[in-house]
Amino acid sequence: MFDRRLLEHFDWGLLLLILAVSACGLTVLYSAVTAGWEGTGFHPLFERQLVWMGAGAGIMTAVLFFDFRKLNKLNIFIYAGCVILLLGVFFLADRAVDPNGGCLWAESTSSRPN
Repeated sequence: MFDRRLLEHFDWGLLLLILAVSACGLTVLYSAVTAGWEGTGFHPLFERQLVWMGAGAGIMTAVLFFDFRKLNKLNIFIYAGCVILLLGVFFLADRAVDPNGGCLWAESTSSRPN
């Protein structure tokens, strides 16, 4: 099931770059959210970022082992679906805009301007 060519042709430099950028981002986030924070353990925003980074790593690993040649038979349907979604964004985008100028799907109540 495991193909050894996967290890031979894997871009290890890209993986190291992803890990380095992720580590820098986590360091900056930890520094920003813990300044003046009196709680115990990790800050909830930092924990959430760790969870999403772990989920991204899991999805990346799953995609790594997927043979994309199996999607060759479905390419016209995938293309048509993407075009339909793009047209939906084009025609329905005005319905997703808040009258105050914000986007309805990006609900942020923590830092709203006055």
